[in-house]
Amino acid sequence: MMRFFRNLLNLLLKLLKPEPEPQPEPEPEPQPEPEPEPEPQPEPEPEPNVIRATRVLPDTYVDGTPIKMSIDVVPASTTVAWALEDALPSGWVASNMDHGGAWDNVNKKAKWGLFFDQAPMTLHATLTPAGNNGPVTFNGVVSADGVSYPIQGQNQINQ
Repeated sequence: MMRFFRNLLNLLLKLLKPEPEPQPEPEPEPQPEPEPEPEPQPEPEPEPNVIRATRVLPDTYVDGTPIKMSIDVVPASTTVAWALEDALPSGWVASNMDHGGAWDNVNKKAKWGLFFDQAPMTLHATLTPAGNNGPVTFNGVVSADGVSYPIQGQNQINQ
């Protein structure tokens, strides 16, 4: 009987003391949308400390008939001083050189410079071929701040 009263007492206690009603969970405060991360920008490539010179010649020559040569020069922005010389094929002579260029008859080279700026420049000369048969080769360098680089572009033409 004791058991009966105990169960009854537990039942009454439950009825008298109701369980708390579950409280609704508070709605989370709206979070501001995260700002999109800026896309990483590629870092600019550092300008190489190099001067570029590119020679342009006709595809062919005729012995004794003058031809035009041009050399496009693009110094680096850090260049302090530069000069260029181009060794011509044996027997050839340069004339009508612009930008103060001169023909060095002793060393058989077309020479320009010394220049003290970074402005791109196109150098021109008239070349007169003499005494050659077949393909001929040009061999020149551009020097900037004491470092020499070969002239790019055409270095050989055919007769």
